[in-house]
Amino acid sequence: MERLRPDSVWVLTYRGTLAAQRGDRETARGCIHALAELEHHGVLTSFFAGFIHFALDDRDAFFHCLARALELRQLPLLELLYSPLYETGRNDPRFSDLIRRQRSCR
Repeated sequence: MERLRPDSVWVLTYRGTLAAQRGDRETARGCIHALAELEHHGVLTSFFAGFIHFALDDRDAFFHCLARALELRQLPLLELLYSPLYETGRNDPRFSDLIRRQRSCR
């Protein structure tokens, strides 16, 4: 996938998440920057960047990205509620607040 579409949102997200998990913060932050550039061109990337922030253990940035995704009505609710990757994030009070705000947007 990296050879076919190296700058796709999914490739950047996976590359950044895996880099963060390996401790390569520079590559992870580079992917976050590349996603931000895509967002400047109209591609919705907030929650993707949030996933990388989560892997970097930067919970403030993670919840900031998710709040932005909620504003844009692009919150990936199923992943957040059920993926074991984000289980530790669900213990944070900001998670409950985010879900409450999501439900009130309907």
